[in-house]
Amino acid sequence: MHDRFDQWSIGPVELLTERREANWRISWKQIHRSNSTFARRMVGVSSETAAACRAPSPSALCRYLPSSVQTLTIPSTSPNEDLIFAPVLPDALLRMKIPFQAALEAGEKLTLGFLLPLVIRIDIATAHGGSREACEIPIHPLAATWLGTDPQVGEVGYCPVPVLSVDRWSDHRPRLDYAGCTIHLINHGGSSLIVDEVTVPCAKLALYHSPQTGFWTESVTIDVTSTLPPKIDKVFPKDAGAPVLVQAARSITKAPLPGAAANGIKSIAAFGSNLGTSVESFFRERG
Repeated sequence: MHDRFDQWSIGPVELLTERREANWRISWKQIHRSNSTFARRMVGVSSETAAACRAPSPSALCRYLPSSVQTLTIPSTSPNEDLIFAPVLPDALLRMKIPFQAALEAGEKLTLGFLLPLVIRIDIATAHGGSREACEIPIHPLAATWLGTDPQVGEVGYCPVPVLSVDRWSDHRPRLDYAGCTIHLINHGGSSLIVDEVTVPCAKLALYHSPQTGFWTESVTIDVTSTLPPKIDKVFPKDAGAPVLVQAARSITKAPLPGAAANGIKSIAAFGSNLGTSVESFFRERG
C-alpha cells in the first residue's frame, strides 16, 4: 500500500515508517519518558504527525539532547512488501557499570542482575515468504567506549544509557525494551580485587522470552582474574519461569528462528499486553 504512515512508540524510541511508491522510509528518535515500559502503535497517522516525528523540537521531556532524528530510505522491490519487527540483543560488547565498587575477596563470588537494552531489528518481507534486513534501531542510546588503553588498538564497546540493575528478579516485570541477565563474578586469585564494571558479550548470548516475565538471556560467569572469554550457561533465575528461545546467539547466526513467529515473537507489538515497571536498584548474593 502506497502513502502509508505508521508511528510506533517502544520504550524511549519514537519510530515512523513510511511506504512510498518505490521505497520505504524509516525514521526514529529517542526521547526521555518517566516510564519507558509501554509500546504504542498508530496506523495510518497523518502527514502532519509524520513531519513532526522527522523534525522534533529539543524541548520538554527530552533527556537525550540533542534529539536528532535518523532516517533511512530503502528501495522497495514489490508492492506487496511489509515490515517485520523483531527484538534482538545488540551485536556489540556492552559495558555495564556496577552501582558501587565491588570488593571481591579471594575465592569470593558476586551475583548481579542487569537489564540489557534490546534492539529493534526491522526486516522487509515479501508476499512470497522471503525477507531482507532493513536496519537495526537501538531502543536506548548506546555511548561508544573503548575496552583498551589506546583507542587505536583497543576494542570498541558500548555503554547503554541508562544502565539498569534489578533488586530481585521477582520485581522484574515484562518489558519490551530490556532483557534480564544474571552475571556471576568470581575471584579465583589470591588477593582482593575491586570491580566497578562488567563487559557483557551480547553477540554470544541467545535471547529468550516468557509471556509472564519478559525477555531473558543466559547467565554469564566472569573470572575477574582471567583473560579467558566469559562462561555462558543456559540457566535462568527461578522467577523467570520457562523462557522460550527467540533468537540464537548473533555470533552464530543473525537470522531469527523460524519458530519465532509461532511463539508470538515475530512482532514486538505482540507484547503490548505484558507491560510493567522495573526497579532501578541492585541485588547481590555472596558465596
